[in-house]
Parts: sequence; structure tokens; C-alpha cells
Amino acid sequence: MAISTAPYAADTIPADMLHTYLIQQAHMLFDHAEKSRAAVKTQEQWELRRAQLMSNFEQAIGPFPERTPLNTRAVGKLERERYTIYKIVFESRPRFYVTALVYVPKRHAPPYPGILFPLGHSRNGKAWDSYQRTPAGFAEKGYLVLAYDPLGQGERWQYWDPVKKDSAFTASTREHSNMGAQCLLLGINLAQYMIWDSIRALDYLLSRDDVDPARIGCTGVSGGGTNTAYYVPFDDRVTAAMPTCYIAGFPALLDSVGPQDAEQNLFGQLAVGLDHAEYLTLVAPRPLCVGAATGDYFPLAGARKTVESAKRVYTVLDVPDHLTLAVAEQNHGYHLPMRQAAYAWFNRLFDKEEEGSGETEITLEPDETLWCTETGNVYELGSETVFTLNRRLLADMNPALPEVGSESEAAKYQQVVRERVRRVLSASSLSGDLDLTRVPLDSSERMQRERVVFESEPGILIPCVLRTPVGAQEDTVLLWIDEAGKDSESTGVLLDALAVRGITSLALDPRGIGETGFPITDNPATSDNGHISHKVAYMGFLQARPLLGMRVQDIMRGMDALAAIPATAAKSVVLGGCGGGALLALFAAALDQRATGVIAHECLASYRWLVENEYYAYDASWFLFGVLQEFDICDVAALVAPRHLVIWTPHNHQREPISMATLLAACGRTTAAYRAYNAPQALRYREDALTSARLAHELGV
Repeated sequence: MAISTAPYAADTIPADMLHTYLIQQAHMLFDHAEKSRAAVKTQEQWELRRAQLMSNFEQAIGPFPERTPLNTRAVGKLERERYTIYKIVFESRPRFYVTALVYVPKRHAPPYPGILFPLGHSRNGKAWDSYQRTPAGFAEKGYLVLAYDPLGQGERWQYWDPVKKDSAFTASTREHSNMGAQCLLLGINLAQYMIWDSIRALDYLLSRDDVDPARIGCTGVSGGGTNTAYYVPFDDRVTAAMPTCYIAGFPALLDSVGPQDAEQNLFGQLAVGLDHAEYLTLVAPRPLCVGAATGDYFPLAGARKTVESAKRVYTVLDVPDHLTLAVAEQNHGYHLPMRQAAYAWFNRLFDKEEEGSGETEITLEPDETLWCTETGNVYELGSETVFTLNRRLLADMNPALPEVGSESEAAKYQQVVRERVRRVLSASSLSGDLDLTRVPLDSSERMQRERVVFESEPGILIPCVLRTPVGAQEDTVLLWIDEAGKDSESTGVLLDALAVRGITSLALDPRGIGETGFPITDNPATSDNGHISHKVAYMGFLQARPLLGMRVQDIMRGMDALAAIPATAAKSVVLGGCGGGALLALFAAALDQRATGVIAHECLASYRWLVENEYYAYDASWFLFGVLQEFDICDVAALVAPRHLVIWTPHNHQREPISMATLLAACGRTTAAYRAYNAPQALRYREDALTSARLAHELGV
């Protein structure tokens, strides 16, 4: 084990360390995926690969619900010169209302070719400028168009404040991310809701006698492009599709604007080779046109490369001309050049070339004119929301776990849960040279402080502060993780006071916390609107590597570091932490038996609360995909048994202290595990303030 006491090469950890690491890991997955694509040489090979990709796709979004009655209601009609706009409301799930407009041509005879038009991001949904012009343009050429509001937009804001008559969030993407994180905990993706809306939208369209089922198109831009790309592989009733201003490929996307909001990031998709090229190939051999813009923040070069890569499958299927790229001289959006490209392409496919690609100017309708509800939101209809549907899903979700009655049962229960924890975290024991460096910081009569830096894995440096008492020392070392960082004032005061009492401590910043935290920059790949964003956490989810799991690995490597330092090598290690750091300490102790105990201060007591409550105060980096299908935090705590565990001033979903009664109700299996081991005294629940004296007492001093 290499240990250096020379001054560390850099006083600080590179600000882009974690982002750079995740990009490098992603590109390794990209290279593997490209080799898999290139290996497809025959139709039989493609059919096998397609089946596996669709299975991976379905697993990432979660199972669709059963079809239920649409209960479609016509709520209004607008007569215009070249088309009629019908305002309708249908239920994609029971009491889950979709507001939509049906543009029916006046100057053409049915049956009309149908166009599904899932909308992109906009506050006013189907009333947005280009979201009026596009269906109107198709309708004047003889297409019947269904334009429908997506979740969190238009009349379907999911966090509606009836007093403000607006969303509690500032943007649709904020709504999507809040809903999307809750979906993650249940093992589904918000995209599942959006795809199902589109499936049911086509159910409605095909219920009409005036629609030709042999000529069904689907096109959308931005978020609507995402919906189109996701949805069409699942529904072969769609004859042809055109996703616009979305397809770019993750290699180009991550190197530029970074991941977007929740539904555009499927857990583990890069790990299983599911990239934008796959969305295109999963539509084959049906005709597909990718719309891309020269001035888009979705890189045009990425769109070109993605289409080129996907075209290999179309060539294998002997339909290379069924995949094409339309490039418009414009910025992001469904502007006139892109609309003209869409008209021309669908006209050619649906035998309507005589209609041309021109567009007649229209008078835009005020938002209120296009409302399908009186107040502009389905709240007035008593609509379900993603939150209420998720909460109902959670109520039926009860992970099957062994009983915890006897010591033997507890041991079996722990074995099952520990394996689930390891799988959900995607965590394994890291090894290799720590390349540990120690640099003296300062000293006093009672304590010495030094900076310790080690390499958790190649490319990830973990900074720590080691406090060593001068004189008599206890046999325990506290490895402490503070969500606010190792250099926070509260951690400094606490650990300095412990050192005076003879207790050695190592304050550690796992990746993405404290000194290794996400920088606020002008780089859209890492920051959003001047705030630390969810982008880095999503980069981990894309690779099936939750950031929480990577942080737990860093803590276990911190125990390796303590074992490599002569002054701490023989000491027992207690893991402790505050806030999210307490959660990390619990997870690390659950997987690493070297920890002799855990002090969890202000720790979230249940993941269920993040789904049972509409609003919460935790960012995506603390979430785990599908965790509530497998276990809850009480089960993680139970894995510490029969070692010493103190759950100190636990918190709820809003980071507020909870009562002892609430805690005991949430931690039933934790208590049962300690009783099964006949070690109830090793488990302590505390509500009082954390002080150095009280903490020292819990450490046996």
C-alpha cells in the first residue's frame, strides 16, 4: 500500500472530477454498444437483438397498466375556415384525464390519414405557437390530427395550485423531475405514463370512422420528439413516424447539454446498449424520418451519426430508404422549415404529394379558447395525478422478505436483504492501490489535523481530514460523513471536541459531497439555471450506477484507508454521519462487517415517505431505482444488527424531525432484528440534541 507524506500535488480536488469520470465510464459503454450494433449482419441476428432490446426497454420503464374505458367526452367545437377543432377529454387510466384537440379537415373527404401529435415542453401545452400551427398545417392538407397535452404542461399540470391557478413549480421540467424521482423509487420511469398516454391516444384516433387505420403518423418535437421515439416501438399500429429536435445520441448529448429531465433518462439504458440509435432501429422496417435543426442544442452532428448507425439495421432488413434525416435551417422547435419537411415527408408516404409543403397563415387562438376545462386544468375534474397513482401503486407494493423471529431467521433475512442492497446500489468492494497521501494541516496541545487523500477507484480522489488526539487515545476511530461536507462548521466543532476526549476521527467527502461536490458553472452539461442540477445523478442512473451506491463504495474505501494508516490500523471503526451522510453510513455498514457500529444523525427513516407525500426535500442523488420493490431503510438498518446502532433525531421526507412513535412504526423490522439477536440494548433511538459529550458516550467513552 503506497502512502506518501509529501505535499499533495493539488490543494483541491478537480471541480469536474465526478463529471469527467462519469463521461469516461459512459464512453466505454458507448464503444461496447457500437460493437454490438456492428455485429448485426442478418435479419435473424437483428430479431434476436430486437427482442433483447425491447425487453430491456420494458424493464427500464416498468409495466403498462391494463386498458380501461377511455370515457371520451366532447367538450367544445371551434369552426375555422379550413378545419374544425374539437375539444375532447379522455381517460388514459381511470380518472387520469388527457386534454386534447382534434383537428378535422373541411376541404377533404374521409377517411383521413391520422397524425398523433404529442407535444414538447411548453407551459401552455397545445396552445403554444407551433403546437397550433403544426396540426393546423396538417389539417389543411387533409390529415386528421390529435394534439394532446403531456403531463406537467398545458391543462395537465400535476402540482396545480387552485389559488394561484398555476403550478407550484416554475417549469414543466421541474414537475417532470419531481414526479420522475418518485417513479424511480417504484422501479418505473415517468416515460411509462407518457408512452401509455400515446397508446391510448391512438386507441381514440382509431375509434373514429373518419380515420384511415392504414395511414397513421406520429410526430413531435423536443419532449414530443422523445415521446415519439419512445412510443412508436411499442405500437406497430403507427405506419410512419418523425421525431424532431431530440435524436442526437448520448455520446453527443452528454458531451454537450447533458441529460435532460426525468423521462428522457431511463435507468440502466446505456449499460444495456439502449441509445437513441436503438429507438430508431426498434421502429424498423416502418418508415422513419429524424428531424434535426442546424441551431439546436441537441447536436446536429450527433443526429447525423445516430441515423448513420441505425441505418445499418434498415440495410440488413433491405429497406435503407425507410430511414432518413431531414435537416432544417432553424433553432430548436417545430418552426416553419421543420414543419415543411414534415408535410413533404408524410405527403409522400400517404399519397398526398399534391398537397405540397406550403402553409397558410393562421390566427393563433388564445389559450383560454383552446381549454378543454373551464379553469385551464384537469384539477377541476378531480383528476388523478402521477403522485396519486404512484401512491396507490406503493400501497400494493410489499417486498417479500423472510420473517425475523429467531436468530436463524434474522440471519436468513439479512442474507436476502444484503444481496438486494448490493444489487440496488450496484455496489461491489473496490480494490487496488489507494495511492494514499497525507499532508499535515495544523496541530495543538490536544490534537493534530492532517489532510488525507486517497484514490477510491481510478479517476476518483476522496479528500478527508484526520484528527488524531495528542496523548491518550481511545481504541475506536469514527469515520464521519456530513452531507454538508467534511469542512462544515458543525462537523469541525463536533470532531474537534471528540479529539479532545481522545477519539480519533476521519471526516470524509464521498464523491459529489463537500470538496468533491457539483460545481455551479455555465456548462449546461452539469448545471441548470445557475443551480446544482440533477444532471450528474442522472448520468449515474443511465449507467445503472446510482450515485448513492458509488458514495457507499467510497466510504468502504475509507475504511481501507484507515487500515492502511499505522495510527488507526488497529482501531475499531464506527461509521457515522449527518443527513444524507447518515444514510450512507447505514448502507456502508450494511455491506461491510468491518464497521463495529453506526451513528445515524438526522437520517431519512423511510423511502416510502418520498412517495407517500407530494413534496419532498431530497435531490435525485439520494434516490435508488426500484428500492421499494426490494426493501426500505429500516431493512438497511437491520443489517447492522447485532452491532451497535444509534438512530439519532431521524428525519421525514421534508428533512424535519419525527416523533418517537413515528420512528418506531417505520423501524419495526430493525427492532425485530435486534430482538432476534437478543441484543436490544445495542439499538438506541434518540431524540435529544447531538453533542460531543453525548456522541462520546455512544462511542463508549
